Amino acid sequence: MGHLEVVNIRCFDQDIDKILSRYVKPLLSQSDVLKNWDIKVFRHYRLGMELSIAIVSKCSRIKIQKSDFAIHLAENLKPYGVVNHSAWEELAF
Repeated sequence: MGHLEVVNIRCFDQDIDKILSRYVKPLLSQSDVLKNWDIKVFRHYRLGMELSIAIVSKCSRIKIQKSDFAIHLAENLKPYGVVNHSAWEELAF
């Protein structure tokens, strides 16, 4: 069963490109992260200070819950803005 986590951040008066280059890009390029997760980063088309990070597990999980990796990511983004983190289970039909 597929497992998706979404971490959304609406940044305070921060430069979004600095946040991406200083924190998000280095974290997402780590080999263990790339091995276990497919990650895509999206910027809101109108609200340039809002990001959505989609994290898809490459491993099947028996219990769908927030992963340690995504929890770590969300917690570390909190100083930069309002963060929402959710976990989703893929439906099979």
